[in-house]
Amino acid sequence: MNKKNNNLREKVIRLEEKLIAADKALEIAQKSMHDRLAGMNEFREQLKDQAGRFITRDELNLLIDKLELQIDSNTKAKNELQGKANASTMYISIALAIIAILVSLAKLLN
Repeated sequence: MNKKNNNLREKVIRLEEKLIAADKALEIAQKSMHDRLAGMNEFREQLKDQAGRFITRDELNLLIDKLELQIDSNTKAKNELQGKANASTMYISIALAIIAILVSLAKLLN
């Protein structure tokens, strides 16, 4: 009977040691999971901060519309200037033609 009691005590001791080892392993796993989740939360915060600095679709559309208006305005101004330059060139050409005609007429009359 004494041998059975000793054998049972040894089994209980080994079982307690296994339970203690399992508790330690569980604590290590819990700490590891906590550290991992903390790192993931930090990463999520960084992504959230980064996303907060991105331009939104609405803001981008407003900027595009504004740029298109400026381009249209610049194109119109350029076309007006080009039209004025063409008119000036035409007036100079007419004036030169009139002068050439007058010079020709003067030579014919002399």
